Amino acid sequence: MPQIGVIHFNEENFPNAEEFNPERFLNENGEYKPNKKFIPFGMGKRACLGESLARMELFLIFVSLLQNFSFFPFNDILPSLERSPGMTNVPKEYKCEIRQRRNFIVTDETISDAFQKSEEKQKL
Repeated sequence: MPQIGVIHFNEENFPNAEEFNPERFLNENGEYKPNKKFIPFGMGKRACLGESLARMELFLIFVSLLQNFSFFPFNDILPSLERSPGMTNVPKEYKCEIRQRRNFIVTDETISDAFQKSEEKQKL
């Protein structure tokens, strides 16, 4: 069975594929530019059924993390982009330093408080 993810490292499809470059997915206006060759969730019969849910959840998780924390390489050591052999690409182990951006942390309690305040405003 071929490993579909290998296409993401093909220099013809993705020049400098091992470099972090989010601009490769944006057009001149900074909007998302679809690329038919980018298939992280598979394709055809073996495509991930939960792709749309996964994309929404990933968006919410990353936005929450990036709003509340800053991420830095631990001891200025960048993670390896070397691929592991096998059916899936698994990143090699690495460490990062996570710093809180502000004193507000999202918890079940703060979310509950926000909903209660919202309900109180709607009653007025």
